[in-house]
Amino acid sequence: MVTLTQKWIERYTPTSKLKKIADPQSKGLYFISRLSGRHSYVLDFCCQGQRHSLTLGRVSELSLAQAREKAAQERAKRDPRLPFQDTVPTLILFDDFGDDFLAHHGRHWKPITAKWNQTNYRLHVLPFFKGMMLQHISAENVQVWQHQQSHHGGLSLLSSMMKKAEALGLIPAGSNPCKGLRQPTQRLTGYALTPQELTLVWQGLDKGIAGCDTVTRLIRLLLLTGCRGGELRTLKQCDYRAGKLYLPDSKTGTKTVCLSSFARYWLDRQQQVSTNAFLFSDGYGEVTHGRLSRAWRAIREALNLPHVRLHDLRHTYATLALEHGEHLLNVGKLLGHEHPETTLRYAHLATSAMYQASEQVSQAIARGLQS
Repeated sequence: MVTLTQKWIERYTPTSKLKKIADPQSKGLYFISRLSGRHSYVLDFCCQGQRHSLTLGRVSELSLAQAREKAAQERAKRDPRLPFQDTVPTLILFDDFGDDFLAHHGRHWKPITAKWNQTNYRLHVLPFFKGMMLQHISAENVQVWQHQQSHHGGLSLLSSMMKKAEALGLIPAGSNPCKGLRQPTQRLTGYALTPQELTLVWQGLDKGIAGCDTVTRLIRLLLLTGCRGGELRTLKQCDYRAGKLYLPDSKTGTKTVCLSSFARYWLDRQQQVSTNAFLFSDGYGEVTHGRLSRAWRAIREALNLPHVRLHDLRHTYATLALEHGEHLLNVGKLLGHEHPETTLRYAHLATSAMYQASEQVSQAIARGLQS
């Protein structure tokens, strides 16, 4: 007979579609394994001629100790021969719960998502709720915190944490203090380079103001593809084939980038001088975030463009596509956006296209009035 332990459960690999393993320490408690990995705890017992069967929760939500405690409580509710104690939940510091949440739940996130959430938690969530008891956080506390936030993404992370606390029974069911609150709509604060600024940057790259050829080609490709800096910096040789980029871990998951002939020209040139598995590498190694940032800082200073961020090259790519009549859905696919609403945020940058549309509609109305 298998002796269930927390360590055994965490290391368990299912070998059949469905397996029911009894816990010898808690009568009626079973560990249910599935090939999908969505294991759970089930309480199954008979009392006074009546059979009781209920799911206690998933393994990802309950530890074995918590499942045993919950099983004992549920049995006591249904069996009058057992003493029932409605235990008062132990107060838990938000700091401790947050650390446990990120350590345990973060295993199910992509590496880039895990890093984003950890930074978001450390900089924007923890400073406000630090020292508060998890059970004492109210909707009013969350609203005050939300009004102080200038960074997006914090509310969804906090809401996920509170949902987990509900599932673990640490706070009452339905008491999520984030319930009903919405993340404020974020208007894109990016900047699209003017044609003159775009020409100035390209000519500056021709003169070598980026400092080295590899970084110069990387910045050219950011302009020509609309990719994020991290997507190209971490691009590997095997990710560039058949005239496309196959990005295994972009912000929105796997992503395929169709390349223009101009972009392929610069990629082919870089591929010839790459020194390791990373496509953008040279005698100094691969291009790190710091190295790229320093190069862009030098470009801004040399060209007197202090207001232009590196990510604005992506905004410029999207804006030019919209101004040249590309459909919103096509632009979204080029940028790798998961939802059309994300691409729609770029519309306010493409002002010339809206002026043209306004002019055309006005002329059509004028012609109709004159006829």
